[in-house]
Amino acid sequence: MKRIKIRDSEYPVNDAQCSTFFNVKDGKTIILVTVGDHIDCKDHLGIIGMLVHEATHVWQNICEDAQDDSPSHEAQAYAMQNITMSLINAYSDTRGVDVSK
Repeated sequence: MKRIKIRDSEYPVNDAQCSTFFNVKDGKTIILVTVGDHIDCKDHLGIIGMLVHEATHVWQNICEDAQDDSPSHEAQAYAMQNITMSLINAYSDTRGVDVSK
């Protein structure tokens, strides 16, 4: 949160959470997915399921921000694939564990 200069919000305490912030200065939206430190890194299937859940919220926020009420099924599928893989890679990189195995 410090790195992206968000000071008016506490770090989420849920298992995982998708938070959206709007930067008034540059007009950009930041979508941040956080995973609680208490989550068991050994439960790879549970972590992936949780990240897919949060990826859905990321996609919903993107559609809302773009004011797109009816993206095509193929666009949704590619977006979910890309967002989910990005979250899995980010989780693996920050936690030092490969959850894809």
